[in-house]
Amino acid sequence: MRKTQKSVFGQVLKSKVEPQTEFPQNSIFIIDGGYLLRVVVWPPDSTYEDVFQAYVSYIENHFGLDAVVVFDGYDSNESTKITEQLRRASQVVSREIIFNEETKIVTTQASFLAN
Repeated sequence: MRKTQKSVFGQVLKSKVEPQTEFPQNSIFIIDGGYLLRVVVWPPDSTYEDVFQAYVSYIENHFGLDAVVVFDGYDSNESTKITEQLRRASQVVSREIIFNEETKIVTTQASFLAN
């Protein structure tokens, strides 16, 4: 199965749409949780509470207080994404980490998100 180039699709969309600097007063942003996980950079030498706060701050600063974050799952074995998930799982697997808010981060963001 060939991998798609999502960036090409995004570039085409951006070329066809005028950028918005203001939105209607009752607008709500719906944010893809997968995008959010990768766009926020974890603070160095921090705890998981610091990481949580970095995500909240990013959402508030870029989308405001009325944003909704959606994490969609793919429980079906018939998903079009199953091939890509299996490919990624065969490359890198993060160790299991049990943590709470005060736990210091002992792994890289990329390793943690590899699963």
